[in-house]
Amino acid sequence: MPTLIQLSDCHRYLTVYQSGPLSVAEIKQARIDSAGFYSDCDRVLVDYRKADLSPLTLLELDNLAMEFKQDLPHCRQMAIVRTLGSDDSYYAHLANVCTIGDVETRVFESSGQALDWLLMD
Repeated sequence: MPTLIQLSDCHRYLTVYQSGPLSVAEIKQARIDSAGFYSDCDRVLVDYRKADLSPLTLLELDNLAMEFKQDLPHCRQMAIVRTLGSDDSYYAHLANVCTIGDVETRVFESSGQALDWLLMD
């Protein structure tokens, strides 16, 4: 299964695991599937370590990032765990546009670093 969604035991964040080559439709479906969890939390860890964003164009990433806050209005913070060895520009671009769209977003190489940042406050 390309997407797995879990609410943390502490209910402070949601984890979305995605794998394989991703499409706009798969990312949008993950948003729909996770929307109900945001009544309990306002932050998400998106784990792309086993995912491939290369099928997406920068324009598609722009649109997905700009629509994030509209699709998930209660989410205010997102940590992205990137695929090691992948094109960093995809992740930097995604994080930049999400942050401009009012979702503070950072990219990490490990889930431990991402969780430390998400749970700072």
